[in-house]
Amino acid sequence: VGVVLDETTFHDGLSAPQVGSILARLYPGWDGALYQHYLEKFGLTSKKLVKTFSKGMKMKLSLAAAFAARPRLLILDEATANVDPENEDRLQKAIEALTRDKTILMIAHRLKTVRNADQILVLDQGRIVQKGTHDELIQQAGIYQDFVSERTESSRWTL
Repeated sequence: VGVVLDETTFHDGLSAPQVGSILARLYPGWDGALYQHYLEKFGLTSKKLVKTFSKGMKMKLSLAAAFAARPRLLILDEATANVDPENEDRLQKAIEALTRDKTILMIAHRLKTVRNADQILVLDQGRIVQKGTHDELIQQAGIYQDFVSERTESSRWTL
């Protein structure tokens, strides 16, 4: 199981390569080459300490670590919430590419993040109140349709 939370838990005194060295000893299926690939792709190869990373950089580090662990189940809790819009698309594509044929539990509030999911579960007060694909849910009156309408309307706002 791999988990990416909306807050990272890596020690502030470590660099990204040091995080990888520690995790390589903990995960039998660790793919160091894949971890290095994503560190480079996300611009995290320097010896900078985690404490100097932005929230978005910490999220990228968490994703690189989760991908390198090659889990069969990946839990993403607001994995792209703290990432700037220009990097969000790149991260989303990486997530999609690496999660083919895997089970993903994705917790998200961004339409862009959940739109292509095989199955969307809508929770209200801790209960599942709707489920289906994006196309199915936008046809049903309810929370999801309201969510999509609000996002569409707000995207037209200008200052």
